[in-house]
Amino acid sequence: MQGAVSRLRPILMTSFAFIAGRIPLVMASGAGALGNRSIGTAAAGGMLIGTVFGMVLIPGLYVLFASFEKPKNLDAPEPVAQPERELVAH
Repeated sequence: MQGAVSRLRPILMTSFAFIAGRIPLVMASGAGALGNRSIGTAAAGGMLIGTVFGMVLIPGLYVLFASFEKPKNLDAPEPVAQPERELVAH
């Protein structure tokens, strides 16, 4: 949990910096502006949607799949499997 908290800010800042870097492409004018706008809009929109879904979908799936796991009793030690002994005829 502590690792997730410490990594959230750098991941979000990197995503938003990438999106901010695409703003000139989205607002392009002049020769080739149509191509630049389509590329910039797709890149910025895809990154924004990916960031939002990553913030919601990944933790949600973690909680969902963690709920499928059988709860473990942490107080009782797990039984240790005893190795089978081979009978050797001399």
